[in-house]
Amino acid sequence: MMPIEKLLQRLEKVKSTGPGKYQACCPAHDDRTPSLSIKELDDGKLLLNCHAGCGTADIVGAVSLTLADLFPKIHGRDYDATQPRKKPAWRMADVFNTLMRESFILGLALERLLHGNDLSPDDKIRALEACGRIERIHTEVRRYG
Repeated sequence: MMPIEKLLQRLEKVKSTGPGKYQACCPAHDDRTPSLSIKELDDGKLLLNCHAGCGTADIVGAVSLTLADLFPKIHGRDYDATQPRKKPAWRMADVFNTLMRESFILGLALERLLHGNDLSPDDKIRALEACGRIERIHTEVRRYG
């Protein structure tokens, strides 16, 4: 199932506002009129914006999804616990460096928000990508121990 389908089926009062664009009631707060904007990018990633100010993690958590669910699956597959474990194709130093880089990106975004500044659309996308990469690292490390 595509990320957009997985999300939209869990929301209320969904309506299309254009190609790849939707509005719905935000599940993270008591929303009676749609205040959640959803945009599907060309690569399948989803952008969410609650006009009441709810955070993306709160929105996806309210419908039992994770931030990684906003991104297409890598190689088109979910993790299958029944498959035998393969030797990881990465070195621990590479994983650590990626984790540090993505954490730094999130730290910059958080610092900006804590100082009362908004994030640009590109910065929001980059922060969401960082969350997705960190979650994928977590999944891979758990898979290979």
